Amino acid sequence: MNIGILSPRVLLRKGLRALLESVKDFQVILEADDSTQALQLVDLARVEAFLVDAWDLVEGFEAAAVILQKFPEAIILLLPDRIDPELELRALKAGCQGCVSRDCDPELLEKALRAVKRGEVWISHRASSQLLKKLVRRDRQEEIGDLTRREWEILVLVAAGKRNKEIASQLCVSENTVKTHLYAIYRKLHTRTRMEAALFFFQHANRQPGPSNAQPIANPDEPPLTSETKRKRQVRVADPAAGG
Repeated sequence: MNIGILSPRVLLRKGLRALLESVKDFQVILEADDSTQALQLVDLARVEAFLVDAWDLVEGFEAAAVILQKFPEAIILLLPDRIDPELELRALKAGCQGCVSRDCDPELLEKALRAVKRGEVWISHRASSQLLKKLVRRDRQEEIGDLTRREWEILVLVAAGKRNKEIASQLCVSENTVKTHLYAIYRKLHTRTRMEAALFFFQHANRQPGPSNAQPIANPDEPPLTSETKRKRQVRVADPAAGG
């Protein structure tokens, strides 16, 4: 995977380069102070994923905007000091694929990069739970793209990183049924891929209802849940101020 690193801090750039190039099939082909320098150094289309230092959130979002203006298909992960659900949702609405804390484990950064390269969004359990709870409370009158209730349920789960098999299991339908609904969703929203549909969702979620039977969705890196883990997680979701 060809990766670009944007950060005004030389030490961070060099550290990330050394870390990433120690991973099989990862190669850093761009290292720049900011988006302006990045545009001068390399053809952005060659970069398969960008890591943008968001030590200053305004500058981080501005850098992402410049990249997306020149290369709308760009895959971007923001690297802020800390992660919170509002920041994650803001990043997704801005066209990024997610956020990863600069203090995260190297293995988590690798998983995030591989996930977004597959066309997924990288969103925490807390952020997806917060979003779904907001959607459930929304007024159910207006709909975008004439989506049916079932199509909207599937779109929510796609945006949260669920695969067809997981969606089928959660909604108690077949995988073929999920695929049929997805084709209808793509057609109605004028999108072609899961990523485009997910970005549409995050851009319009503040006006849409969510599935009444949706369950909180975990990070793609989390192991299978035990009953004890589920109990603890439910406590955390119920209290947005709780850590974890």
